[in-house]
Amino acid sequence: MALGAAHRNWRSDVRALVEYIESWWWYSNDLGDWTYTVANTYFNHPNVWPRLSPHDLGYVSVDFWGPGGRDDTIDYSLGNRIINYIWYETGSVPPWVRYYIWQRNMYGVRLDRVGTGEYWWERYGDPFDPTDDVHERHVHFTFWDQGGL
Repeated sequence: MALGAAHRNWRSDVRALVEYIESWWWYSNDLGDWTYTVANTYFNHPNVWPRLSPHDLGYVSVDFWGPGGRDDTIDYSLGNRIINYIWYETGSVPPWVRYYIWQRNMYGVRLDRVGTGEYWWERYGDPFDPTDDVHERHVHFTFWDQGGL
């Protein structure tokens, strides 16, 4: 699956959240050292955006990677910390989570259910297909676009 060109042109509330998370330093027991995340988005990201919105969702979607950026595996515990922060600690304030994908799981919230605690869940991808990105190496978020820029 080809992704568009990487960029960092997010809507202002998404940009603020990304910049805050990128400021974190996290001690990784797996690495035995400090680590951090680098985020990006792409044009035509996610690639299913035409089914979700009349607008390219790249400005409200973000991938969190390891310190090397795109394609550098994020530390597992840092990925979990990002999920917990965005999903649980900021879940009732914009930018509102549309869905996230991490470790072969996809969780999402319908726009009319934001703030209610209701969400949906499904397994994501085919772990037996080497060409299928099951999001074990990075955390993906798409936030509600609410009609474009």
